[in-house]
Amino acid sequence: MPLRDPQREENLNKYAYITFSKDTNVYNADGTIQNHNGQKIVKQMGQFKVDKLMYIWVPSEKKANLFYHLVGTKFYATNTGTSFFDKIDVGHDAYVKADDVKFVNGVQLTPLNTAAEAQVAAQKK
Repeated sequence: MPLRDPQREENLNKYAYITFSKDTNVYNADGTIQNHNGQKIVKQMGQFKVDKLMYIWVPSEKKANLFYHLVGTKFYATNTGTSFFDKIDVGHDAYVKADDVKFVNGVQLTPLNTAAEAQVAAQKK
């Protein structure tokens, strides 16, 4: 008989999980890239929790992109040459482009807004 893990089952019903299939920039809610001195979240195969899917207007691209909101705050980062493993702290309001990661498990999230709504919200700021 397989062992059940109630906590894992609860998390699968509450969160979506992604993997970083390439080195990935982290964004703020205003669509700007977080400044980690050029570091990005490094490509890795672990599964990471996300809890929202939404469009955010990216001013530098002049368009809205679909983003996942990260639950975790610390991630392995691209190497700066100062140590073998670097970590960056992205804070509690950090996003990654859905196109830059791969959905692998958990709740199938639906966007909280549309691309047009994200554009209008950005213009009001």
